[in-house]
Amino acid sequence: METTAVIGAGYSGLITAYQLQKAGYDVTVFEKADIPGGQCHSLPAGGGIVELGCVFGTSPALEELCHDLEVKVERNYFYRQYLDNHGQKIPQLDETAIQKFKDEYKMLPSLLSKYDICLNTPGFYNIPEELKMNFQKWCSLHDIEVLTEIFSAYFSCYGYGELDTIPAVYVLKHLDLSSLSSLVESRKIITFPQGSSSICNALAQKLSDIRYNSEVLEISNADDESILIKTELSSEQFSRVIITTPLKSGIVSHPFFSRALDTFITNPSNTLVYRIPSAGLVDSFVVNNTHKDGKLRLIHVNSSNSEYQMISVYSNGYLEMKELDLSMRESLSSMGIDSAVLTASKKWNFFPHVESAMLYKGFYEELQSRQGEKGIYLGGALSCCSSLDKITEFTSAFIHRYF
Repeated sequence: METTAVIGAGYSGLITAYQLQKAGYDVTVFEKADIPGGQCHSLPAGGGIVELGCVFGTSPALEELCHDLEVKVERNYFYRQYLDNHGQKIPQLDETAIQKFKDEYKMLPSLLSKYDICLNTPGFYNIPEELKMNFQKWCSLHDIEVLTEIFSAYFSCYGYGELDTIPAVYVLKHLDLSSLSSLVESRKIITFPQGSSSICNALAQKLSDIRYNSEVLEISNADDESILIKTELSSEQFSRVIITTPLKSGIVSHPFFSRALDTFITNPSNTLVYRIPSAGLVDSFVVNNTHKDGKLRLIHVNSSNSEYQMISVYSNGYLEMKELDLSMRESLSSMGIDSAVLTASKKWNFFPHVESAMLYKGFYEELQSRQGEKGIYLGGALSCCSSLDKITEFTSAFIHRYF
């Protein structure tokens, strides 16, 4: 009987394994941590649930999956505000920029229509040359000025990188017209009252074979062309393997896939959860810090009552947690928020992507042509945008295409 190994029990790996198992495949998932979920990471705190990773989604496909899994979701408006470094509300755009924004937003559908095949196909296929340049350069090419601030708020502040380095295809696929419209026009978004971990826990419960605390140390081809997967505790053979998460260099023996995995870049993102005296906060972008590493860029309010609020604050960059905590406290104090109690923290390296130079060299085109070679595939967030929405849509297409 053919067997399939999936590496990683984050959302990418779990949804891949779940879809394969539903299609009748025998699947084993290997996860180095002792819990599933990856960036879907929720904890009980302050009488409610706090998020250290994913917060919301927008797509009907994600909502349908949650319904199938009997995971409770809600549709809520995404209220947010923009603050200066002193916690004062400021407009995201000044009056002179508002009309320019309206004009740019109105022309965006027409401009993006010439990239329809690329932008509307799950994964990275048929990438036009224009979308391989960095997003800032692409905006300049098309005389887009104000919209970059909108994209930056929802891309950079959530830890996906800076628009002057990230290729345009990632930005425009991650924040496609539907997703961007949901945020800009304040449509209702999908939230998880029991935490984003609830969807991954539900997926994990559906799977028959997950190996926790099983960091993969080697992936190689045996003499009979099967896939040999070694962990500290076992050595097993499979018909194929789907890798859904970045791996340490040298783990995969296949030259192409080893080189491909080494090509991916991830971004450092940090989440710290504080209990603060009730300050009437809503989700907020700190405008002056949008492009500053180690500074508070975004506040997400997990829960509130008359006495206190539980907030998650987001910052990018490689800093020690002690330094990050000090920086976040300084930012909160400058906003008049003192007596913040740190209750949880998490450092992430996520959003695997490649530089523009590798896109021009045909990185994804070669990956597509070699998927399945010697039984090895790169799936999940390694082949599509790192969001719940995009991974959900991509996985069904990926399995249909290759299995």
